[in-house]
Amino acid sequence: MLYEDESDFHLQPLIGNSYSPSGEQTLVPGAGNNRRATCFGALNVDSGEVTYRFFGRKRALEFIEFLKHLRTRYPGVPKIVVLDNYSTHRTKAVGQYVKDHADEFELLYLPTYSPHLNPIEDVWRVVKNAVCRNRFWGDIETLLAQVRRYFATKAYKNSIMRKLMRAA
Repeated sequence: MLYEDESDFHLQPLIGNSYSPSGEQTLVPGAGNNRRATCFGALNVDSGEVTYRFFGRKRALEFIEFLKHLRTRYPGVPKIVVLDNYSTHRTKAVGQYVKDHADEFELLYLPTYSPHLNPIEDVWRVVKNAVCRNRFWGDIETLLAQVRRYFATKAYKNSIMRKLMRAA
């Protein structure tokens, strides 16, 4: 079972609480012009692994490309993909792709306005806190390299798996 969602990674840093000595303000540089990349991701709840791909946009075309990526990542294995009701997920093109690969995909849609039911939302929170919070990386390529590096460490797995075990 795979829980899928998309998240945008912005060059402009996320600002959050941080420590600084009393009376001093922490300065976080920012981008003059913000840029972003969209990350399509799927959390495998059995292993805690996240499969992801970056795209410049968040359309049905990119979602289908991500489904193709899932087919290569989990070849010949039926995949139940749990996802939200975002309009990109419900286009005719996506429906046709899933129909053409019905032996491999089943899409299960979560109720509207229920991100708390999708554990990949926790992955996005953990990754963004670790990589983006109060940090300016200078350019979008460096930011995405840092996100890739973080995913490679699998540092997100322990907190996500603990939360999944508590929910079970």
